[in-house]
Formats: sequence, C-alpha cells, structure tokens
Amino acid sequence: MLDECRAVSTLLNGTMRGKSLIVLYNDMEVGETSISLGGKCFECGSRIAGALKGAVSAAVFVATLGDKVTECYNRLQNSYDYLMAYWLDQLANVAVDRMLNHIRTGISEMAAQSGMSITSNWGPGYCLWPLSDQCQFISLIPGAEKLVSLTDSMLMLPMKSLAGVIGIGYDVKYHVSGCSDCGLDYCFYRNQCR
Repeated sequence: MLDECRAVSTLLNGTMRGKSLIVLYNDMEVGETSISLGGKCFECGSRIAGALKGAVSAAVFVATLGDKVTECYNRLQNSYDYLMAYWLDQLANVAVDRMLNHIRTGISEMAAQSGMSITSNWGPGYCLWPLSDQCQFISLIPGAEKLVSLTDSMLMLPMKSLAGVIGIGYDVKYHVSGCSDCGLDYCFYRNQCR
C-alpha cells in the first residue's frame, strides 16, 4: 500500500500545475440573505451572509490544479486501476486544500496591513448557496475562463478546481471551517467536521 501511495504522489507531482486568480472588490455589500459584488447580487442565504457580515471588501478567487490531474484520473479509471485513482483523488484534495490555505494566507496578510481581518471562504454550492450562481460568480474574475469551464450542471472543470469569496473587514471573524456556520445536515463535509 505504501508503494502505491508513493507512486500516486509521484504521479500527482508530475501532473499538477496549480494556478489561481484573485480579484479584490471594494464594493461589497452584505444583506440579510445576500451579498453584492461588482454590481452583481447573489442570494447566498442567511448563514453565509451572516458569516460575511462586517466585510467591507472581498477577495474573489478561482483556483485549479490543472487539467493534467483530470486526465490522469480518467486514465486510471479507464484502465480499471480504481485504487490508484482513489489515492490520486485523495492526494489532489490535499493539494487543493493547501492551495486554498496559501490563497487565504496571502489575503489575510494583505488585510492585516490595513488592520483588517478575513472571513472563511464561501462560494456557490456551499451551505445552500445555489450552484446555479456559479456562472455569474465566475464572471467576476477576468480571465477565469482560461483556467476553468463549467459543465451544464455548473460543476467546474478541470476537477480539483474551486472558486470562492473571502470577506475582508475590521469587524469580521474567521472560522477554521465554514462548516460551523452551516446547518446543511446532508453535506458530506459538514459531517466530517463534527
């Protein structure tokens, strides 16, 4: 098993090409159940709006490990190497989480220079924020179409891509996991956070 994990790690390192784009918006408005950014309004629900309350600006981002990870995963699946595909998927999850941590750290350091703090990251598909907002949300990031595309069901391609918003303000709170703000009982990630 250890040999398989090493092989997958080597495979992932050889295929991963992480990229991200971040845009700062200084026109963020937070309502009871919505947020407005860049002249666009998103009905994100009261939990997410509450978590972003106090933010005066926002960093909107898209990040991806690149299409080679998807190609490698599909190749493993098509050759019936499900165990290797599983481990590739798990290690890619860790890689995209690290990428998100790097993005958050950079935004937090930038905010701290002005005496501000950041919130957790949120985006369409989180905690009752309709995934159908994904297309409009992604359009807030010039050049995002060069990194990711959306399926008809609004999932991002390549796999292991994510988009989100991080609130920035003087009176905001960061939670280690946005799961603590979410009441969605059937969410896989929320159940892992318990």
